[in-house]
Amino acid sequence: MSASSRIAERVLGAIELRDALTQAPLARPFAVRGDGLPITRQRHGLYVIGAPRDPLLPLAAHGDASRALPGEPPLGEVKLTVRVSDPAREYLDTEVVVALPRAVRAGAVDSRFEPVAVPLMRRGSAAVQPHWTVLRVTLLDTDRVTPRAGALLRASAGGRTVDALTGGDGQAVIAFVDQPIFSVVDGSIRRTLALSLSAHADHLAARADPGAEATRLAATPARSTRRVTGGVTGDALAAQALDLPSGETTGLVLVLEP
Repeated sequence: MSASSRIAERVLGAIELRDALTQAPLARPFAVRGDGLPITRQRHGLYVIGAPRDPLLPLAAHGDASRALPGEPPLGEVKLTVRVSDPAREYLDTEVVVALPRAVRAGAVDSRFEPVAVPLMRRGSAAVQPHWTVLRVTLLDTDRVTPRAGALLRASAGGRTVDALTGGDGQAVIAFVDQPIFSVVDGSIRRTLALSLSAHADHLAARADPGAEATRLAATPARSTRRVTGGVTGDALAAQALDLPSGETTGLVLVLEP
């Protein structure tokens, strides 16, 4: 392709991959694919969505910068499913739907000049920073043996909420990255973080309906890790109340109730 033909192309939008815990952009390469549309990684880490090569496909005319933008299809009518996978296996595979075409007005919420942020969740075994307050969870099915994949874990503490997904091994990692090692509460030094943990066996349904009822759980402390405080052993509650030691990693095994 010549330089002049590249200049004549108009992009449809861009995607920016971010770490779901820190919200920091991810600079290293990932595998990003879209249904029928070319997606190219730029030097700065953005993934640019191009127009289809086949002139008979929708959105093809939107890629010709030498012509005025067509009125069809209307803004947001075409739904592009983008699949992201991590060759390094640090992050879970994910899918996101991008509505195309996007507006050409700079600064608009749906502008093609503003990249769509796609947060990627870390695998349960992924590395974390040593000063983070971390909960590593293993979620088992009702037989107490089979790992449960694709479940949404939601931890809330101090007005903050952190989500995590279980991978094929049933593991997930939850981290509060800005939690101080200690805090002063009523004149006393506190070195723990009080949080509420809930699980949703179907993460798609939970995301579609924020008020979806959580799955009932039985919780036991994980072996070979710090014991979880708060008396959760044997409880069968939709939301577990936990006290995590600040700046440390805690392990927990959760079992779905039959």
